Amino acid sequence: MVADDAIHDATSPTAVRNSAAPEVSSLAQLTLDGLRPATTVLGCVYFLFALVHLRMPPSISAILVPWALGSAVLLLWLRWILRRDHEIRLSVNAISMAVVAIAMSHSFATLALTQDPSQALNLMILLVGGCFIFLSRTLVIGMIAAALIGWAVVVGPRIAVPPWNTFGLSLLLASAIGYILQTTRLHSVRHLEELRRQADERAITMRQRARYLQTLISIGQRINGFLDVDALLNHVVNTLHTIFGYDFAGVFLADETGRYLDARAATGAVGEELLAEGCRLDLGKRGLVGWASKYRETVCVNDVGRDDRYLEIGQLPNTRSEMVVPLVVGDTLLGVIDLQSDRLNAFSQDDVRVCGSLAAQITTALQNASLYELEHSRRTLMETLYQVGRALSQTLDVGEVLDLILSGLEKVVSFDAGAVALERDGELEIVAARGFDEGTDPQMLQLPIRENGVFRMICGDKQPLVIPDVTELLTWEYSEELPGTRAWVGLPLIDAQDDVIGILSLSRERPDPYTAHEVVFGTAFAGQAGIALNNAHLYLELTEAYRLLRRLDNAKADFITLASHELRTPLTLVTGYSHILLDEPELVQDPSLYAMANGVALGAARLQEIVDRMMDLAEIESQTLELQFEPTHLDLLLMGIVRNHAQTASRRQINIVLEDLASLPEIEADRAELVKIFRHLITNAVKYTPNGGEVRISGAYRRSLRESQAGRGVEITVSDTGIGIDPEHHDRIFDKFYHIGEVSLHSTSETKFQGGGPGLGLAIVKGIVQAHRGDVWVESEGHDMQACPGSSFHVLLPVSQPVVAMEMKRRLMELEAVALPQSHAGGPSPGTN
Repeated sequence: MVADDAIHDATSPTAVRNSAAPEVSSLAQLTLDGLRPATTVLGCVYFLFALVHLRMPPSISAILVPWALGSAVLLLWLRWILRRDHEIRLSVNAISMAVVAIAMSHSFATLALTQDPSQALNLMILLVGGCFIFLSRTLVIGMIAAALIGWAVVVGPRIAVPPWNTFGLSLLLASAIGYILQTTRLHSVRHLEELRRQADERAITMRQRARYLQTLISIGQRINGFLDVDALLNHVVNTLHTIFGYDFAGVFLADETGRYLDARAATGAVGEELLAEGCRLDLGKRGLVGWASKYRETVCVNDVGRDDRYLEIGQLPNTRSEMVVPLVVGDTLLGVIDLQSDRLNAFSQDDVRVCGSLAAQITTALQNASLYELEHSRRTLMETLYQVGRALSQTLDVGEVLDLILSGLEKVVSFDAGAVALERDGELEIVAARGFDEGTDPQMLQLPIRENGVFRMICGDKQPLVIPDVTELLTWEYSEELPGTRAWVGLPLIDAQDDVIGILSLSRERPDPYTAHEVVFGTAFAGQAGIALNNAHLYLELTEAYRLLRRLDNAKADFITLASHELRTPLTLVTGYSHILLDEPELVQDPSLYAMANGVALGAARLQEIVDRMMDLAEIESQTLELQFEPTHLDLLLMGIVRNHAQTASRRQINIVLEDLASLPEIEADRAELVKIFRHLITNAVKYTPNGGEVRISGAYRRSLRESQAGRGVEITVSDTGIGIDPEHHDRIFDKFYHIGEVSLHSTSETKFQGGGPGLGLAIVKGIVQAHRGDVWVESEGHDMQACPGSSFHVLLPVSQPVVAMEMKRRLMELEAVALPQSHAGGPSPGTN
């Protein structure tokens, strides 16, 4: 009955369409495979039987020959039907019974008419062959029963008479052999079918696993190439949706606070809606997502209606199966993969294993992408900060620098609106902004400062303030003039006095909290903004101070010029009258009066020298110093200056040594101005050299001047064995009015040791040397009153001046202009007496 039912099922329309019943179709196919050759062979055999029956008696052959021919025709017709396999599957049992009926009817007819017991051999062959061909146990039992019953009916009482009983026993034996053969073959077929079914299942499983493995490899190769987190997650969910056919695939990542899971990637229109709304789930609380995130374990529910943990998402009302796979690194939860289907039992154990393996790959890829994004952000941060630093050093336009800071910050920290606001008169005034509506002028906005507002909170601890969702902050103040805000961070702007002067405000329209790395990056830019504001403030202060110093310097220069001019007239009178008094006989005869008059003369001379220096300095600073260049021998000029200092040097027991300078070439210079240069230098050398010291004047010819000049030059060095000069004063001693040490401790005479002076001598030296296109500098190991390391002043003057030829040509033209009118006036011509 089992085999018969199997064949019946195999021939039913349901079985034909149902690929889940391979055994039924296989048994039917085996029966058909046996019937095709059997009908052909039997058809041919019955044609032969018709020929054999012709040799029988006419009364018998008249019946059996047509019977045999009719059987042959019927069997060959059945063979033709069997060729149309796809059309006769519904009549396999009927054809089988028809073949058995045709064969048995001919065998029983032959047996009945011939009364020959050997005809039982045909029945034996029929039984054995039928049992081998037919796999239906019902049909085989019916065939055996029909054969035995037919034998008994035809043979009748002769069944116990030899040889009829012998053939009867043989028929029984053939029936048993046929039944055993059919049972054995059916068992083998079933066993083979079971093996084939198992092989097919294994093949299907292997193909499915191969597909899973191929998917994992494909995704693994692709996701490792993604360096953008959002692109990576979108690729993952789209792959899961496409290959595995899940109705919904989404990835939720843990936010910075560790309290929520934010939707970062999802499939279909539902996914777009969830992302647009900023879908956020409580981490570790309700729903299968909450359970998986809390226990860090994969949860798979193939019938969500029977699981109390299931929490329906409004956009996915038709979910019947759900699987949530956590993304975990160590003890840290990065997020979850959420897969949902509208079919029951949509997830198999293979799906769970594959998604688990995929989660491990995604976790690694997420870490790599996050590290890359962090490194990329840091590199971009450094590049942008470098650009901002350059801008800070090249411009003082605060607006330009702040705009550059906001545009640079946008490269490393995403924000929908950003602004730099400063505190002024109890309000926040926006001085730079980005991301505001076109119809809004941010710099016209005045935001009041509330005592319990975010700005006061930032001023309190001078630290960044991060608000993941402003809707959860009761003190948040909304403004229609500002862009919509959900996530916000405020970064303090701190000045040089460590006071908060404003904030750098960054906002997002979606509840996507700012991460710690983003806050660090933003703080760096806030620091740059603070530097820009401090620079602007310092620039204003320095500009004002420079203006003040410029006014003071101009006033001082005007005073020097005015004082020198105003002092000349009374000084000339004092000098003149003092000399007249010194020549009076009565005054000469009175020593006390003569001493007073001589003191007045000496004071007037000292004052005249100071006024002359002030005039020289005024000409140098006003660039009105006119030099009269002419060929000059430095050795002769220096000899005269040394002679003038001989009396002072002798009184101080200082030896002034002038080396032989006759080999030095002539230079083009202003002799009177050179006298001032070396007189000041020798006077300084004598003044700061203790009694008994030495002042040495030497010279050298230089084939090339310093890098800042060109051509050849002569270097004159005035060295002394005095107290020396500290290196930190080497440049400043050439500034006007600059003194080393306390001025009140100096003596009032330039000839005494460390004698005082107005502090103009070296400034005049520098101005005159530079007017000659030369250079002057000092060399000294340091200042020491005991060791007296000495100092050396070097004056480097060019041999020739490029303006000399032009000046001589100008003078020649002036002489010619004067001579021409005289010749036209009729004066004496050259050569006349």
